[in-house]
Amino acid sequence: MNPEINSFIIKFENVLNKCRIFIPSGNIRPAVQPARSKKSKGEEIVYIGRGLDEKEIESFKDKELASDPLLIEKGGEFKFLIKIIASQPNPPIIEKYSFRFIGLTKSKNGIHSLRFDKDLSAPRGRSDWDDDMQDAPSHPVHHLHINFEEDNQMRLPTGFINPIMIISSIDYWYGQLLCE
Repeated sequence: MNPEINSFIIKFENVLNKCRIFIPSGNIRPAVQPARSKKSKGEEIVYIGRGLDEKEIESFKDKELASDPLLIEKGGEFKFLIKIIASQPNPPIIEKYSFRFIGLTKSKNGIHSLRFDKDLSAPRGRSDWDDDMQDAPSHPVHHLHINFEEDNQMRLPTGFINPIMIISSIDYWYGQLLCE
């Protein structure tokens, strides 16, 4: 496997193990599955994930680990999937990601789940695609979903965010919330 991807996986696992919101803390590892792309000339791709659904775990050898979400203190789960194209020049390209923090203890403002996505297929064919922005205001390619009690959803455009920074920021925010 590409040394840059190995380095990313080690950094990502270290960040997960430093997070104080996950149970058990310090003993967390992601499921990792190298694969070959069937669609584009057999290029190497790597999937990293936990808490995946049946369709998503098809490519993982360790299906049990891949389907097992990370548990969050005082309730909630963290589920994630990262797809990296390994054969790209350094650094490798994170083609797609989804980070889902669900079933959270509700904060004062009613947030019960968060989801960060880079979803290349979301804006295609949408009626609100904006050629000037090269994105869809209702469902941007890179976005943060914030779900409140009242079933209203906000999708904020973010641009590319390093997945390690996403996890660290949520750990800081939610860790502060749990201490209140």
